[in-house]
Amino acid sequence: MKLSNLPKDIEEEILSRVPIKSLRLLRSAGKLWYHHPLFKDPRFIRRHSNRAPPRKYHEAIVLHDFRVQTMNSYVDRQNPVSELSLIDPVTNRKVEIAHAFHCDGLLLCTATKDERFVAWDPFSGKTRWIQPPNHRSWLRWIMPSTRSCKIYALGYDNKELCHSYKILRVMEDQTMEIYEFKSDSWRKLDGVSPCGSFDSLGVSLKGNAYWISRRGGGGAEEYSLLEFDFSTERFQNLYLPFHEAECLGPYVLEEGLNNLALSVVGEDRLCLFYESAEKSKTEIWMSTEIGEIGEIGETASSVSWSKYLTVSATPFFTRHASFFVDDEMKLATCFYNHERHRQCLSKVRVFGDVAAKKQFLMEDGTKYFGWRPPTACGPIVFGYLPCLD
Repeated sequence: MKLSNLPKDIEEEILSRVPIKSLRLLRSAGKLWYHHPLFKDPRFIRRHSNRAPPRKYHEAIVLHDFRVQTMNSYVDRQNPVSELSLIDPVTNRKVEIAHAFHCDGLLLCTATKDERFVAWDPFSGKTRWIQPPNHRSWLRWIMPSTRSCKIYALGYDNKELCHSYKILRVMEDQTMEIYEFKSDSWRKLDGVSPCGSFDSLGVSLKGNAYWISRRGGGGAEEYSLLEFDFSTERFQNLYLPFHEAECLGPYVLEEGLNNLALSVVGEDRLCLFYESAEKSKTEIWMSTEIGEIGEIGETASSVSWSKYLTVSATPFFTRHASFFVDDEMKLATCFYNHERHRQCLSKVRVFGDVAAKKQFLMEDGTKYFGWRPPTACGPIVFGYLPCLD
């Protein structure tokens, strides 16, 4: 008897036990399987996801000085450095990585000397190179143009069981563009706006992209969690567990900086980091739930938070903060890159049981890497999850 001739409940039970890699192969076998209704059924997707074994982090990785390496190698300065090399298939040379965005075990990278994007699995070495739609419109930090790229993110349609990856590209003139892996094509995204700034590095969770966003002006700024849903291709603003006055000090306001950062723990939680100049403290919050609430004619998201860690610490204000939480060890490692006078000072600070687990650090949990000429990247840490097989 063919699988398609089985009763629906038996067919669903069988398919819910099939690994995702095999389902992807099955889906490519023909139109009947490609358009199978179960692969877009929210109830079946949840059932299959609940049965899948949880993924464990590979060792956290750091992007710094145009290369990717393991976090321990970067912090400990081990020699030789444990480096993960991205190789250009045309020149067969190592690629200098300017920026990266992590999603589902893939790093969406841009190079210092190339306008292409590349989706890269750093542990398997698999790559997909992508040409932007407008030649010579790539990000230019030194002399930006009105059409330069400001923000990009990698995500997927989480309403489908087999991930359909997409790239969001936001230009300086607020033009939005989407690249779809399955069609290998770019298209303009009309009528969509974030209605605020991108005030942190972006992260990905369950296929959606998140940033900390700021709206308003004239002393009435309001912070929120900005979400881009790759299924609906729309932005929305979600709740943050503090008021901006609690985390912004005079230096921050004067320089237009803030110490706010996002990270991801496991496959279902966002983590929020902020430092308060006024109160000389650092707090880390963890989302306890990110769910969907039905509204008339549409579905919206909601988020709730719980405090994970609070410590007294003098802020080290930076334009680029990123952090990684080891939930088993109860440690949070934050990476800073402070720019001043055409130089940058990189620093790592560990929060938690520092003395027992990180002896190489100073008593206050910090380690400095010295002043040097500023670079276009890092240090940026990613809590790396392996790709779904």
